[in-house]
Amino acid sequence: MPNFNQAQIIGHVGRDPETRYTPDGKAICNFSVAYTRKGKEEKTTWFKCSAFGKQAEVIQQYVTKGNAIMVVGPVELDVWKDKDGGEKSTLTLTVREFALLGGKGEEAKPTKAPQQSTPQQNAPQFDDSSDIPF
Repeated sequence: MPNFNQAQIIGHVGRDPETRYTPDGKAICNFSVAYTRKGKEEKTTWFKCSAFGKQAEVIQQYVTKGNAIMVVGPVELDVWKDKDGGEKSTLTLTVREFALLGGKGEEAKPTKAPQQSTPQQNAPQFDDSSDIPF
C-alpha cells in the first residue's frame, strides 16, 4: 500500500530565513512558520521549514519575519535529547511549494510572479517539484 505525507500550513514566518550553501553550491534555506489556532484557548504550533536549490534562493530574497505564508510539503517529527537528558521535539516541513499571502495583519491573498523586482508586494509563487528525486 502506498504512503503519502503532505501538509499545507498557512501562518506567519517566525524568523528571517537563513540560507547556507553545500560544498557543491546548492542552497539550503531554513525558517520557521507559526500556525495559531484561535478559540477559547489560543494555541500556536511551530514548524521548522527547509527549502532547497532555487526555491531556497527565492525564499531568501522575498520572505521576511512576519510575512503571511503558505508552505506545502511532507512533515516529520524530529525527537532528540537535550543536554539535561530531557526529550525535545520539533515538526519539520520540507518545502515543496510556497506562496506569500500578504504582510502580518493583512488579508491573505496569493501573489503572482513579479513584473518588476519589488520584494514583498509581488513575490512569486514557487513550485520546485522538478528537484524531487522520485
